[in-house]
Amino acid sequence: MKKIKILLVDIFYSQKSGIIPFLVRNNYKVITSNDKEFLNSYKEQKPDVVIFQLKELDYRKISIIKDAIKIFPEIKIITFLSKDSNELNNEVASINITNIVNKKEGLKALLREILSLTNNNSNNSLGKILLKEKSISSISRRTQRSEIEKKILLLICKGFSSREIAHKLNKSARAIDGHRSEMLEKTESKNIVQLAIYAIKTGIVKLEDLDPIPPK
Repeated sequence: MKKIKILLVDIFYSQKSGIIPFLVRNNYKVITSNDKEFLNSYKEQKPDVVIFQLKELDYRKISIIKDAIKIFPEIKIITFLSKDSNELNNEVASINITNIVNKKEGLKALLREILSLTNNNSNNSLGKILLKEKSISSISRRTQRSEIEKKILLLICKGFSSREIAHKLNKSARAIDGHRSEMLEKTESKNIVQLAIYAIKTGIVKLEDLDPIPPK
């Protein structure tokens, strides 16, 4: 049976000693690269899954991930976050990556994401347990994102700008812009006005939730 190939990108030296043996023990073939060589490595090695580590909110590296998704639509990426930061999580989520693992979740969480991306119907009990956990985790993450979008839509309908919404929700303006762009695309709205109308028409935003217009 052919081994699944994993490309590790920017994994810190101190963590390689833990991640690589763990993946090898679980019967994966492991190759490594850095962010500068990432696109070439992917093209040459054609891995089944990419694990890209982000230590902090680094827009250059996020831009590289965006480029990879654009150039290789079939790519399967797991972002491995060294820092538990809402801003970093939201920025990664804004580029439509839902396979996110925080370092504190541990290596089993990483394996769970690999199993789900590779459709690995493992017969071993660990694989089955991890896939079940992944399913529950995905539902939770989708619900959380849905709640964030509802809050953003309400504030859009109230006339707030991306910067103002970011301040109110304690997120980056870039993350808010990412959510707005995604909602425009999902609802096929041409502009923010159409998006606001859609939100009210479909009942996502209720008229009674909007601030009354003060009398002149």
